[in-house]
Amino acid sequence: MGMFDSFYVEIAGKSIELQSKRFDCVLEHYRQGDVVSGAEAGIRVYLDHAGFDAEGEHTWRDEEQVRRFSVFLVIAHGVFVDCEVEEGEVSLEAALRRIRELGERWEDSARLLNRLVLALSDKQARVDALMRRIHYAQAALAEVRRIRTAEPKGILRFSGDYTERLERGDDPLDVLEEVLGEDPAEVFVRGDQEGRDPLAPYLL
Repeated sequence: MGMFDSFYVEIAGKSIELQSKRFDCVLEHYRQGDVVSGAEAGIRVYLDHAGFDAEGEHTWRDEEQVRRFSVFLVIAHGVFVDCEVEEGEVSLEAALRRIRELGERWEDSARLLNRLVLALSDKQARVDALMRRIHYAQAALAEVRRIRTAEPKGILRFSGDYTERLERGDDPLDVLEEVLGEDPAEVFVRGDQEGRDPLAPYLL
């Protein structure tokens, strides 16, 4: 089959992978808000299809499909910004009409800017969460070294839940694996986030 890229969309309550050879074909995985490597400039709308078998599982085999969907992907200035799903296989005329309508819809600069800002905010939140995990893991590794050298705890040293496990002799790799899999509570919270109600801007 060769190299391809994958787009993940939700269809019938499931995350479905759509494969494409149109872009850089480097086995990248894209979700809404991601920059698509190799995408053309401007607003681009693409059509694909997805099918499910009798057990409700996604399948690429046409002969196994008992339920089929038409999927429209919108990539605006290189960013995967939108996805629309219609049950059934749309006609040629309907497909071309929907492609034109979606292109015109995303030419709206305010709509596009809002989506890009939301995508950036989501990315920042994900980066923050990953950095917290990395710092938490680094602290756990430092605790392993401290325990091995029998160094006493510093007065200002922050201890995580991992300290008790390490001190009782748990395998450091097991502890590190658990630390990397959880999102630790923030010791310090940004001033603009502390106590903030995410619904506040929308309440009357």
